Amino acid sequence: MRSSFLWRSLPPAAAAALAASLTVAAPLPAATADSLIAPSPVAAGQAAPGAPARAPRPVLLMTGARLAVQAGPGGRPVTVLVPPSSPAPAGRTAILTMGRPGRVSEVPVDALPFLGRGLDPGLFSVAALQRAEHRGRLPVRVSYRERVPSLPGVTITHAAAGEAEGYLTARSALRFGAALHRQYLADHDRAAYGTDGLFGHGVSVALAGAAVPAPARPRFVMRTLTLQGTSLAGRPDNGDVVLLVSADDIRRVAGSSVFRHGIARVSVPVGRYWAIGLFSTARKSAFVFARQFTVVAHGPQPRVQLAGQTATSVFRVSTPRPALMDVETFTAVLRGRTGPPGAVSLTLVGDPGHDLGLALAPADLAPETGHLQTFTQAQLVSPPGARPRYQYDLDFPGPPDRIPAQEHTVQPSSLATVNENLFQDQPSAGQWVTFGGTEPEFGAGVFSIPEAQGLPGQRVQYVTADPSVVWLSQYVAFTSSFAGGQAGGLRSYRPGEVATEDWGRYPLHPATTVSPAAGPAARIQGLQIPSAGRAGDVLTIAVGPFSDSTPGHFGQLTDDPTSKLTERYEVDQDGTRLAAGDASQGLAQVRLSPGPSAVRFTLSARRTGPHYILSPASTTAWQWRSQRDPAAAVPAPWSCLTGRRTRPFLTRRCAVQPMMTLAYQVAGLSPAGAPADRAEHRAYSAGRRPSDHQRGPGGLL
Repeated sequence: MRSSFLWRSLPPAAAAALAASLTVAAPLPAATADSLIAPSPVAAGQAAPGAPARAPRPVLLMTGARLAVQAGPGGRPVTVLVPPSSPAPAGRTAILTMGRPGRVSEVPVDALPFLGRGLDPGLFSVAALQRAEHRGRLPVRVSYRERVPSLPGVTITHAAAGEAEGYLTARSALRFGAALHRQYLADHDRAAYGTDGLFGHGVSVALAGAAVPAPARPRFVMRTLTLQGTSLAGRPDNGDVVLLVSADDIRRVAGSSVFRHGIARVSVPVGRYWAIGLFSTARKSAFVFARQFTVVAHGPQPRVQLAGQTATSVFRVSTPRPALMDVETFTAVLRGRTGPPGAVSLTLVGDPGHDLGLALAPADLAPETGHLQTFTQAQLVSPPGARPRYQYDLDFPGPPDRIPAQEHTVQPSSLATVNENLFQDQPSAGQWVTFGGTEPEFGAGVFSIPEAQGLPGQRVQYVTADPSVVWLSQYVAFTSSFAGGQAGGLRSYRPGEVATEDWGRYPLHPATTVSPAAGPAARIQGLQIPSAGRAGDVLTIAVGPFSDSTPGHFGQLTDDPTSKLTERYEVDQDGTRLAAGDASQGLAQVRLSPGPSAVRFTLSARRTGPHYILSPASTTAWQWRSQRDPAAAVPAPWSCLTGRRTRPFLTRRCAVQPMMTLAYQVAGLSPAGAPADRAEHRAYSAGRRPSDHQRGPGGLL
């Protein structure tokens, strides 16, 4: 079984080092009317605002996991697990996700107990890894007290005076991950993490070039709370985790600890708290929640008990068609007395059809301060041999302030059916991914697992249909390079609805943003930038060049190592060129004259390489009338960009520019992009490439 734990106990040093990430794990506030008066600054060093949402370059963790992190609903992080080129020796994936776009940490559960005890937290910062990794290598710095250590999977290139430099590759990191997993299992029952084995004799590993953080010093009086825990078998617990969350303000980093001989101690400030226990064996992973309690300034502290053996409700789902359980996720959204909500999530992933063992202790919590709500999700896939393949994406919200029982029978009337048609001229092994759920679940980010998808091909999805539940689907066309494909936007469905979506249908062409939940614009503080917006005299334009004609779909612009992508733009006003240049960053910005004028924007894009035969290039021009409009404003969640390129600002005092997008259709187009003529279709299917005049209008836009 592979299990993805989205939080786990941290020793004090590691908890302090990750405090910044934890405090921003709550969702960002929606924009208020104030942004109509005072523009919001864009954070320094952030990706170009308004740039097309390029498919992220995966990062390599030193356990061998490869992850791609991108902006999801409202800018919250979505983490996609990229399957390794070879199976992980440990047979499991375990990831803690926290942070926000540009500031996300991804920590494998096997590594969590060793943070500050052999592993530096900087090893799991996505932004730091993206800066440090080069040519598939993860550079590391190894500290030691005695002789140079021999760590599985780590190649040492230089060592002297207790410091060594080295690196891991995608293949060698799997060996280190397997060794770390064995160390984690060996240390669990003794709760002796980081004292021997890989990290004996003072061995510690950090990201090469990362700064050493200064020790954190609390600025308030701390009180020590003693908690008692029993295991899933009912014995005094060793090695499992307890997490304390402030009910006064979720943004506080409260504390966490590991049970030793049934006892865990956590130092926290005075206030109200939730206590959450996570108990695990090889076959079962369970949450237990304690009622709220108060840590007092003077006198005896409350007695808090977490009994693993009370987790008797195992997650079960019955679906209308035969389906095999693939992914189970439990999320608890916590709302304190003040501040934004936060979340705790546990995702279990395993071989389809096997019991993943997610269990809960049903409880009526009735908090005195704040609120708690739980959500359970399931992804089930069709049995082997089903054609076309199908899957269920299901969301089960629980009642407020209760942990409900977890047996669910899904009625056909509660579902929507989505028929997905995937077009592609070059057959490939790709990946399909769907994520979503009820809006509060996005509090601490979403962890999604892709499914293998042959291209061209078909897929049927059955999703929970409710106005409060949203889903987003996308795919990667070439798994080997994590390139190509299309990304969709958030959608809600009506119960009983039957929908059809065409993905990658030729010809591909530039597309503009049509939905606040999709498109090429970067999400900043929960806001959305239109494809063309004018704030005062500053015009900002961002479009995706290789998209299909389904509204809300955008071609994923990736750094495909097998291909070359070039983009050029030009902006003219009344026939005079104002700006031109490279559009590969997805952003064109120019200052216009204030009076009425004719604005023309031209985008030329080309991608060459073995992956792209149909629609390899396009040139598209838009022209419209524009002038300064001081009274114009866009509604939430939209916002426009203004200011200098070196110091941009977001504002709602702007006007969306009219950029029309055509919906191209080629009659009788086959899933492989072949024309309607049957003889040509047979030739194409046999591997003979159609001549240029037979390929249809792809690329001649």
